[in-house]
Amino acid sequence: MRKRAIERICHPKYAKVAGTLVKDYKFEPTDFPELIRIMELQSAHYFISRAFKPETDSQHMYLNKVEELFEGYPLMLEALCNTLLKKEFD
Repeated sequence: MRKRAIERICHPKYAKVAGTLVKDYKFEPTDFPELIRIMELQSAHYFISRAFKPETDSQHMYLNKVEELFEGYPLMLEALCNTLLKKEFD
């Protein structure tokens, strides 16, 4: 029943809560592929946004560092590429 409840809240708005429940109940994260996808994309967007902050901002992160962080995570790299393409054509 707990797993079903977590699956039902696998939505970007509730991903943090769902992730906490998976951890608290000691479930295997791989049992929740949609949650993993959502959390990867949210993490990607967080780090990508840091690359576009002014260099003087303490939160700034160089683009090549973001790319290194995403190595091995194709979905996150895809989000980075999509953002860069969007910025290019805006």
